[in-house]
Amino acid sequence: MSEALQEKQYGMRRGAEEFPLMVVISIIYPCNFGCPNCPYTDGNSEIRQFYHEHKGDLIPTELWRKMADEIGPYGAWMRCTGGGEPMLHPAMVDMVEYAKHRGARIWMNTNGSMFGPTAKLGANNWIMSRLRWRFAKSLKRQPGSSCR
Repeated sequence: MSEALQEKQYGMRRGAEEFPLMVVISIIYPCNFGCPNCPYTDGNSEIRQFYHEHKGDLIPTELWRKMADEIGPYGAWMRCTGGGEPMLHPAMVDMVEYAKHRGARIWMNTNGSMFGPTAKLGANNWIMSRLRWRFAKSLKRQPGSSCR
């Protein structure tokens, strides 16, 4: 099958046949907010409870490095998610810097509460987190919200 036909038939982008364009990684489950619309709050998340009971709240740094070593050469995205605030991971800044140095691109779902003008991450990451922070800030105005 020709590459053009494969892309048209399956919607597969060039390069994805060799390695995924994005790897979604559950890196953390603790969160510093308690947003009522979040499916991962402590009271309603069996996933969060399971990982906490099995000492899996945080992805091990060594596992992150192994993934970055494999993902980086392809320039693929490491999408950081998992039902918690990734910037609560004590090694997150170093982990992101390591992955970027290896060639990976970072996508981080964050409430932005851990960012500020002195953050070690680059301006582009800070700007994206600020946009999400504004959304989270708007939620705290909702009646019954425990978001800060």
